[in-house]
Amino acid sequence: MKITDAVFYTDNTTVRLEVGDERYYLTNDKKFYDMHPINIMAEEIKGEKLEEIKTAAKSGGYKNDIEVKKWL
Repeated sequence: MKITDAVFYTDNTTVRLEVGDERYYLTNDKKFYDMHPINIMAEEIKGEKLEEIKTAAKSGGYKNDIEVKKWL
């Protein structure tokens, strides 16, 4: 998995991590979601997928990676 971009929302509580056609959302309380957490259908990501996303986020090499790492 390689994150290509990180887009912070204006609410300063959520960042969208883009991985190809997939999107993951990291909140300022260190939780990852499959959709923006204000969406009633959003589910917190756990288990193996969570570790994969965290590893990709920590590896850097994408836009705003330094800011994202502060949230991890």
